Formats: sequence, structure tokens, C-alpha cells
Amino acid sequence: MIIKNLQSRLFVIILFLVCWFYGYQDILFKPPQSAHKWRQADCASITLNYYQYGLNFFEPQVHNLTSNGGKTGQCATSELPILYFFTSQLYHLTGPNDSILRFLNTLLFLVGLFYLYRLFELITLEFFWAASLTLLIFSSPVLVFYGNNFLSDTPALAMSIVAWFYFLRYHLQNNQRDWHKAIFFAMLAGFFKVSALLTLFAFIGILIIKQLRENRKVVLDYKKYQKAFIIPPIIAIGLVMFWIFYAAYYNKKYDCTYFSTTIFPIWDLKPELISYIFNNINKLWVPEYFSTSIYLLLGICLLFCTWFYRKGWNILLLGLAVLLAQAIVFVLLQFWTFNDHDYYTINLYIIPIIILANTAYILKNKFNKFFASWVLKATMVILLLFNWWYAKEKLNNRYTGWMNEYPAHENLDGIQPYLKSIGISPGDTAISIPDFSHVSLYLTNLRGWTLYSDARFNRGEKIYYNNDSAGIAASVEKGAKYLLINGLDELIKRQYLHSFTHYLLGKYETVLIFKLDTNVQNFNVKSVTDTTFYLNNAEITDGDYFIDALARKYEFANTQTDEKSFTGKYSVKLNKDQLYSMTTAFENLELGDSFKISGWRLGNVAIVLASEEEGLYYNNQMTIENRNAKGWEMVTKEVYIPENLIGKTIKIYLVYDGTGDCFFDDLSIQYIKRKLNF
Repeated sequence: MIIKNLQSRLFVIILFLVCWFYGYQDILFKPPQSAHKWRQADCASITLNYYQYGLNFFEPQVHNLTSNGGKTGQCATSELPILYFFTSQLYHLTGPNDSILRFLNTLLFLVGLFYLYRLFELITLEFFWAASLTLLIFSSPVLVFYGNNFLSDTPALAMSIVAWFYFLRYHLQNNQRDWHKAIFFAMLAGFFKVSALLTLFAFIGILIIKQLRENRKVVLDYKKYQKAFIIPPIIAIGLVMFWIFYAAYYNKKYDCTYFSTTIFPIWDLKPELISYIFNNINKLWVPEYFSTSIYLLLGICLLFCTWFYRKGWNILLLGLAVLLAQAIVFVLLQFWTFNDHDYYTINLYIIPIIILANTAYILKNKFNKFFASWVLKATMVILLLFNWWYAKEKLNNRYTGWMNEYPAHENLDGIQPYLKSIGISPGDTAISIPDFSHVSLYLTNLRGWTLYSDARFNRGEKIYYNNDSAGIAASVEKGAKYLLINGLDELIKRQYLHSFTHYLLGKYETVLIFKLDTNVQNFNVKSVTDTTFYLNNAEITDGDYFIDALARKYEFANTQTDEKSFTGKYSVKLNKDQLYSMTTAFENLELGDSFKISGWRLGNVAIVLASEEEGLYYNNQMTIENRNAKGWEMVTKEVYIPENLIGKTIKIYLVYDGTGDCFFDDLSIQYIKRKLNF
């Protein structure tokens, strides 16, 4: 692709500046993490396995051994693994480095954005609108996050955009080569992600509708027409479907239900689950697709296109209608997956692109004075600046907020040299605890098993791995040589692991590495427990403090109230004016310490454990164990102190997390100290 004119070069410069603003230059070197780190690691795992084992293109494998009854790693994705295989070949020149896969995905996505600029330029004939409309699409937090990532969804969208560019240019210039290019890139999009076939089917639908509406008979050379317009899309669909059927065959052959090659339709779900999914999408994912301002803009544009449909470009109107119909079918067929998978919407972004394109076409040709006005352009600049900032904030949240669990297993990212030094080779088999995904297997470059539960597409009995001693024994029987436990606290609370932790081969930061296939013993966890019970029933105060029977002090006695209580006369009252209560601290935490905490709440009050040192530790998770007729709920939590809190101070407190007045009573804290001997 040669960028010939000055305006195109200027756009590329602006595009790279926006990428720099988003921090792509730093993200490029991050391993799989944040939202859907699991699927990211899968992509990188397929790539690394192609490279390490010289696998045939048609025999992809992953690090997790969940195929063939949990013995092998043969797994095929619904997307053609051409990008993974190509990257694996580059590894022979550069050495394995997952940033290469990130870079190639990003490059393809940016190529798509460049063609989106050309598409809008084709319609508006103006640099400002071509550039600004493209960069507006590039302010979607979902696209910004996955645009520089491992998943092939954004390259699929990019190829769809390229296809639409040539498709529209064909209808402007009537050059058959553009039609063939459109079909080729639409096929590539389908190879990268099956959902991107929406574009190819849209082209076919437009072609058929145009023929029917214009009532034309092909009176010229039918063979020439067939060769030009009928055979190419049939071949394209046939090639994409070949891989889909092959992937399904491959997975069935190896009894693999790891990658989905099926549907999860809405009619298979119960009404309460449908309602839950709708609520979750609205609360969690809708703000990630676009900001409210762009939703408002797209809504206005859609109404505008509908009202002035006679003034729009017929091709874009037909395309929008066919795409919307396909999108509805797609969402209904895959509804369950939208609950957790924000990236399933990526190839639906072609719809807002077509909406903006048709709006720009109508404004350019029928309302040119307004379209060229500085008022409209100034509004667009403000909208762009706001949405760039919005996308950057959302991107930062994904890498530094609750979505990113990478810090919990960051130490695994640098463990491979140490594993090699103690005699563990890449591809050796291991059990990794407490990972419920398979990210840890990729980071350690070990093949094996985690705490993963195979749901069998929700159509069979779940298969649980390593959740009890029988599960560990089954993995050992299948060939597990090593057991990796990330955190001594995990070993303490999962007592079923103790009988498999006789020989400590090594320790890397917080990761304990045990050798399984040996009778030699050099490690034995024994503990003497000493439990202290504290009960704060909010009845006794001394100045600013609540006091329990052991004379432990709890802050914020001003929250005491006799309005309501679970037992006794008093409880704690919290609201928007008083957010915290019952704060108490435990100092000099030791290895093996844990807390069992419970209490009764009326309204949303959370029990929090947090390190005194800001950002070191925070836990607000709870379980509702019981509920009485008056609405009081018993909430519990159990926390094992991680190694980074040894010698530190932790605070336990209540925090308001509701609406209106909330109440809490009978805070019970069991402080369990274990004197470990190993």
C-alpha cells in the first residue's frame, strides 16, 4: 500500500499521533491481560505451539490439555489461523515474542482505518470529514482496546472496511476489478472472524435486490456475467465455510469443546437469564462500545437517513438494511455470548460506519452549505476531543482497573528462565493453581491443566479439573510432572493440595514449584492454629470508638443507632453522609494468617479488608449466607493473607454501598494464626 498524496500522509501522521495518545507504544509490549486475557492468551498459545513443535497449519494446538479426555491440546478456532501461523514463521527469524502478534494485529487494524478514511473521502471529497469521521470511529473504547491486541476480530473488521471501500468504488466507477477486490477482502474478513461474513452477505444481498428492483435480465454474455459476479462470492463463501466445517470436524475428532464452533440462541435461555444478560450488557458493556454522545449522534443520523432516505445513496441504504437484518439474526443466535464477550460486537461496527457514511453523503449532496459550515466542523472537533479522552480513560481502566487481574500473576511472566534453571523445559506438563483460565500455562510455557471447568457448551455435564484431590490425582495420571502454586495462601486454604506437596523443587517469588513424580520428601506443611474471636454488636461505645468484649476498638462510634437492630438495642447506621464504620486494624501479619468475617446487614453494606499501605491490597467480596423475613442478610467472607502483606497492617471496616439508610449489626471476626513448620 503506497500512500501517494499529501492529505493521506497527513491523515496517517494524525492517526499515529492518536495511537501515541492512547499509549499504543507501551501496550505493544504487554503480555495477554485485562478483559478476555484468556482468549488473548489462546491466540498467543496457538502461535507459540505452531513455532515450538513445527505443527502443520491444519493441526493447531494450545497449552491447555483439555482435548481427548484431558490428555492433549488439539483445538481449532472458528477463525482461520493464518495470522497465528504467519507469526509463528516470523518467530524463526526473531525468536518467540508475543508483541509481534500484537504488532501485526495493530498494523492490520490501522490499515483498515486508513481505508475507512479513503471510504469517507470517496463520499465527502473533503479531508476534514474523511479524517474526523474515521477518528470518531477510532474513539470507541472497545475498538481502541482490541485494536492493539491479540484477537483477530479487529483485523476482520479492517478487512471488511477495505472490502466496503472497493465495493463503493465499484459502484462509482464500474470497474470489475474493484468488485473482485471487494469480494476478496470480504472473504479475508470472514477468514479472520466468521461474524465478519456480514459484509460478504451484504454485498450479495445488495446485488440481488438491485437486480430484482431494476427488473433487469442479463441479456449480454451470461457466462461473462457469471464469471464476474456469481462465481467469486460463491468461491469466497465456500472457502470460509470449508475452514468452519474443518474446525468443527477437528474439534469433534479430538473431543474438544474449548473453542466455540456452535451457536447460543436466545430461545434456549430462560426469561430470568435473558433479563440478567440484558442488564449486564447495559451496565458493563454499553459504555465500552461508545460514549453517550456518540450513541446520541448515531441515533440522530439514523433518523436523518430514514427521513431523507430518498436523498441517500441507494447502495448505502440497501447495505444498511441488509446489515441490520443480519445483525438481528446474529445477536439472536449468539445472545448468550454477549453477556461476557464485548469483542463479539466488533464486526457489527460496520453498521455505524455505514450510518455515518450515508449521513455524510446526504449532507454533502443535499445540504452542502451546512455540511461545509464552521459551526458543524467546530462541533465535530469538540466531539472528537471529548471522545478521544473518553476512550483513553476507558483504556486506562482496562489496564489499571478491576478488569485487569494481571498483577495477580505478573510474577509468572518472568518465570521461564528460572524454570529452565531447575530443569523444567518448555512444554513440560504441569498443574497451575489457582488459575481458572489458561493464561498461566502460556506465561510459563508449560502444557497442562488449571482449575478450568469445561462447560461442554452448556449441553452436557461439566468437567472439573483439579478442584479436589481426585482431580489432582487424575491430572497426575494423565502425565502432570509439576505442581505450581502461586501463593502460599493458596496452599494453606486448599488443603486437598497438601498430599501432593512433598517435594519442593523451587520457589520463584510467590510461586511454589513441586515435583510430582517422585517419592522423595523435603517439604511438609504443618500448622498449629490459634483462633481469636471478636464480636462487635454495636452495643458498647467509649468516646469515638465501639468496644467489644476483648476491649478491641473500632472507629466511628457516631454511627451507632437505635432505629433498627438485628440483636440487642443498637446497630450501625450508614448513608451517603456517613460512609464508613467499625474500622479496626490488625498489625504485623504473619505467614499463614487468615480471617473469617461475618455480620448482618439491612441494605447494601460491604465488609472490606484493605492494606494500610494504599493500593497494596483491597477486598470487598462477600457471600450472602442467609436472609430473614425482615430483610436482614448474613454476609460472610474468608481471607487468607497473601505474602505481600506479611509484616504489614490490614484494616477491616464497613463501607456504605447502597441507597438510603443502611444498617449493620453483629460484626464477627475470627483471626486465625497458623504457626507454619516446613
